[in-house]
Amino acid sequence: MSSVLNAINLRKYFRITTGLLGGRKYVRAVDGVTLDLLEGEVLALVGESGSGKSTLGRILVGLQRPDEGEVLYRGINIYSSGNSVSKKLRHRIQAVFQNPDSSLNPRMQIYDILKEAVLTRNPSLSDREVIEEIIKLLRSVGLVEDHIFKYPHELSGGEKQRIAIARALAVAPEVLIADEVVSALDISVRAQVMNVLMDVKEKYKLSMVFITHDMGLVWSISDRVAVMYLGKLVELGPTEEIFKEPLHPYTKMLLVSSPAAASATASKDLRFRARGEPPSPINPPKGCKFITRCPIAGSECSITEPELMEISRDRMVSCLKVLKI
Repeated sequence: MSSVLNAINLRKYFRITTGLLGGRKYVRAVDGVTLDLLEGEVLALVGESGSGKSTLGRILVGLQRPDEGEVLYRGINIYSSGNSVSKKLRHRIQAVFQNPDSSLNPRMQIYDILKEAVLTRNPSLSDREVIEEIIKLLRSVGLVEDHIFKYPHELSGGEKQRIAIARALAVAPEVLIADEVVSALDISVRAQVMNVLMDVKEKYKLSMVFITHDMGLVWSISDRVAVMYLGKLVELGPTEEIFKEPLHPYTKMLLVSSPAAASATASKDLRFRARGEPPSPINPPKGCKFITRCPIAGSECSITEPELMEISRDRMVSCLKVLKI
């Protein structure tokens, strides 16, 4: 299976000023991440708040230029300066974010919001053709024609998220970055929106990066899982294998701490229950970044920072204890 999107050694550091004298330090939000998205798959990007997964998602969709590295869409760098097709390429990669209120203009009717996106793809459409296209988009996300002339404030949270999905589909993308798309919704509508998302994924033949902290959702929809901690990937592999036999202590902690994933995972070692808070991203520990929370860390873990290594076909992990096995 070929790759539709490749991230190569991505780095994004945010400079902050500390102290009275204005000393400079950096938050390493994304620190040397390399991964690929295969055609037609759902890749789950998981981790706690502050792991860097949302920043990585913004880089992949073209909203935040990395300090280093490349994002390749079908072999072409979307950040290449002087590339006249760069903007067209970015239309092929769309995003749906956690809070639709922040991405839908409250002064615009749904018709105008979707019309803008439809005409971006095909500016020669007549008014009638635009309306027909908008109705198709609304129906594809489970809404009806009556929503066309409503304003965002007249819609429920689930309806607004469906509009955000429809707008992303309007430019005919191949890749969809879904960043915590249901975490702000009521439990009663989460399943409905997830069903819509998976339906349009199949209908429009999308490849998807699904960013979440909900391991239960990961088990139910993803093909592969990429686990992030403090800006780095610590484990990568097929969903079924990671749930059956998680290798990195952090992955085990996420699974043991998730009631929704308890029935799907074989990892029930209570040593890996969530403990402590992630260290400051400004002053991470030396060696392995997970050492302050790891129940199996040894003295070597404080000296050497493990690299993400392939240990079997389709499985990668960065843990000195695992790599010694």
